Amino acid sequence: MMTTKDTFKSDSEKLPELRRTVLIEQIKWLIRMRWFAVAGIVVSGLVCTYIFPVLPEVNTIHRCALFLLLFNVAYLVISFRCESEPTAFDIVFALVQIEVDLVILTILIHFSGGVTNPFTFFYVFHIIIATIILPKKLSILVGITTISMFGIIAIGELNEWGFLRHYPIRLSPVNNLWKNPTYMFGMFVAFSSTVILTHYLTRTVVARMASKEIEASRNKDLLEAIITAMGEGLLFINNDGQVQYCSARYLLFGEFI
Repeated sequence: MMTTKDTFKSDSEKLPELRRTVLIEQIKWLIRMRWFAVAGIVVSGLVCTYIFPVLPEVNTIHRCALFLLLFNVAYLVISFRCESEPTAFDIVFALVQIEVDLVILTILIHFSGGVTNPFTFFYVFHIIIATIILPKKLSILVGITTISMFGIIAIGELNEWGFLRHYPIRLSPVNNLWKNPTYMFGMFVAFSSTVILTHYLTRTVVARMASKEIEASRNKDLLEAIITAMGEGLLFINNDGQVQYCSARYLLFGEFI
């Protein structure tokens, strides 16, 4: 016969698996988002090469897109393996993906204008994603990494350190950028993309939370219906000896038990 203590123990043992299932779903969502990122880099590179020729290092941009594509293929293969074979390194797998994405984003920004690149806003998305997927301490680590990488860019460009020197976009001097139509268009696209993607990520979080709440409510209703239909009375007592739940049938017949 299963006691109340055994029931609570059984539920607690299921929690890590439930959390792991959610994490695997989030990792797959991140991989899907990365396909769009690869396409965005390729399109941006082509636009900034043939329509607005402003990039000082076009080949590096294309290499970053290729590396991101290859990494994402590898992530996809590993995610299928993680789904079939549970592993304790699922969170590490998610952290590695975000950190690698940060490195590639930093390289992209550095070789396309550095601190003057209007798409430096995109660092924010990695913070949002890390906060969604990772535990608190690891998301803070991602934040520290983001600040450090941007700091390295800034210091390297300020001091002209070898390959860390500034790679200026081919526009007028910085103090007149606000008068340059191409730069202002780039700023508008970067700002608009930031707003749209931030809205999408936020709505994704809200939608998933609402879905989980609805699922939990349905499970609660189902459990209550099952308990109500039981022929026996049911009483749940926590480890402190306090009554957590008492069915109506127990109230009717409990005194005779």
